[in-house]
Amino acid sequence: MSASSLTRWAASVEQRLRKLSSSNMPPGGAAYLGTDIEFLNVRAPDMRKLARELCEDLPAEWRACAQALWEIKIFDVRNLAVEIAVRHKKDFQKSDWNRFKPWLDESVGWAMIDRLTTDLYADLLDCFPDYAGKCLTWSKSKNLWLRRASLAVFCRPARKGQFIEQSFTNLKRLASDPDPMVYKAVSWLLRNLTKTNRRQVEAFLKDHESVLAKLVLREVRTKLETGKKNPKR
Repeated sequence: MSASSLTRWAASVEQRLRKLSSSNMPPGGAAYLGTDIEFLNVRAPDMRKLARELCEDLPAEWRACAQALWEIKIFDVRNLAVEIAVRHKKDFQKSDWNRFKPWLDESVGWAMIDRLTTDLYADLLDCFPDYAGKCLTWSKSKNLWLRRASLAVFCRPARKGQFIEQSFTNLKRLASDPDPMVYKAVSWLLRNLTKTNRRQVEAFLKDHESVLAKLVLREVRTKLETGKKNPKR
């Protein structure tokens, strides 16, 4: 398929997504997600259904199709690009790590960063665990979203006791980060680590109590004591 034909295909998919747009917008809409691009508010079940249908008959190689969708600066279209990618996990190659890195570099907002890391990049780590060290450089970035990504990418593996050393390396680097989008991810990763590395989490809180945000201390301690982030819910 030619580049122009693939562009037209992606545009037709965009129109299908627009028809699936929900009027029941979450409070704050796109601002709540932190995204700086248009948000259609397509429900997750509808997104997955469309992705499943598309993957049955993609007009070109799946990477090219996903990239064509990503080029459209609409949150939901890019979300669909990620969905198509993760549905091809069995076909992942090591080169895909760098192939998708521009998606991460240009993304803004917790919603897309978390989608890319907890799904796409967590799947890449499943396939290529030796690449975990590449996530350590993200924690040194001036880009706050990459710093968040350096923590979020380990949240899913942490529940299974994977990449513990790398997780704590990034946690130590970012323990004093003042940005809420980063320290909320510090809390998230620490809470996930309590399942398999409780003592290390307790020691981390003790050693970094003076620099950790109060929210982090409160949420993680509550998780340790009750097993929940917020026991009132």
